[in-house]
Amino acid sequence: EIQALDVNFRQAEINDLLAALNIKQGQRIIDQVPPEPARVPQALEYFNAALQQNPNDSTALSEARLAVNFIAGQEAIEHHRAGHRQLH
Repeated sequence: EIQALDVNFRQAEINDLLAALNIKQGQRIIDQVPPEPARVPQALEYFNAALQQNPNDSTALSEARLAVNFIAGQEAIEHHRAGHRQLH
């Protein structure tokens, strides 16, 4: 409500809190036991949201890079398997 009256009211603090919340949500998905690799893209969305709120957050940057690399690796494996199936 206060923020609606003054859009600049504690904006940096709010952005930091939102970024931290998004990082935690993404990390919960990544750290889930048992792991759910299919949910890594959802975790990446949280990390990207954190980066929109705080573009220099080193944790969000690191987690996003790891998620992107994991997704790329999964896609490469699937592509390889699909090509291998076509040969047989």
